[in-house]
Amino acid sequence: MERVVHHLLSIAEVDARFFLRIHKRALELETLPSAQKAEILHGAYVAQIFSEASTRTRVSFEYAALSLGAKVINLDAHSSSLSKKESLYDTLLTLFSIGLNCFVVRSSDSQLEEVAKTELGSKIHLINAGNGICGHPTQALLDASVLMQHCGSLEGKCISILGDVERSRVARSNVELLSKLGMTIKVFGPSELLPKKPWSDAMILCSSIEEALEGVDAIMLLRVQTERAGHVNFSPAQGYTESFGLSQKRYESLNTKAWIMHPGPVNRGIEIDSELVEHEKSLIPKQVARGTSIRAAILEAVLAGEPHV
Repeated sequence: MERVVHHLLSIAEVDARFFLRIHKRALELETLPSAQKAEILHGAYVAQIFSEASTRTRVSFEYAALSLGAKVINLDAHSSSLSKKESLYDTLLTLFSIGLNCFVVRSSDSQLEEVAKTELGSKIHLINAGNGICGHPTQALLDASVLMQHCGSLEGKCISILGDVERSRVARSNVELLSKLGMTIKVFGPSELLPKKPWSDAMILCSSIEEALEGVDAIMLLRVQTERAGHVNFSPAQGYTESFGLSQKRYESLNTKAWIMHPGPVNRGIEIDSELVEHEKSLIPKQVARGTSIRAAILEAVLAGEPHV
């Protein structure tokens, strides 16, 4: 019997089999007639709670829910009782008491995992839309889906992740998922922004950008997260692209067919030259587009049982 999906909190609970089902269902949903798709979650409600800024994740989840026939309630954390120091648990308890039971949540910490362990957590559905620097599971699922569509099997393939790796929830979830799918992950960036040790056996900490880019099938750029100072105070300066990013000159000199990726938001001219964002080998627009269908497949899995197979 296949596992029933109740929450999606982290990539730790995702195996290759589940990823392949979500990937397949996302592709199906992209071609399903709108009227048929709108019956899948007809009458359901999805509440979104974002305590950090978001464009791609928030809008794609909302569009995905609406396309499946659900109604969406957006709660602005900064104008809700969360801004009055109410806990996430009590906010969710209030909304559950009103009648809501599915929540897409972006938080700055790990409160979501704690709520999932409670009795309330057994009565509601929780989807992690990014929590602090810990993880961003739906982004990793869509990134892997786009990669698989363009690279075929990911077993034995290699990706380079460049930039602010240590503070990137996207990098953490991608390393975990792509490792499970058989990829090798090279990482490189300013020493202040790199992990002290690899997060998995498939992760290689590189000492130069040349090493990081050699023989890779894909290159993922990350912006420097200046809003997450923490113990690091690092801001990109002139020359950052040449030292740690992907310039058009460097990409052309590689004589490579490597795909170009970026989870967004993109800082053109810093981690990546503007011309490469819409390069013929860029998957960046496709990552944004796939976000809607992957998140629709996840909502379906959570609210209506496993995706159709």
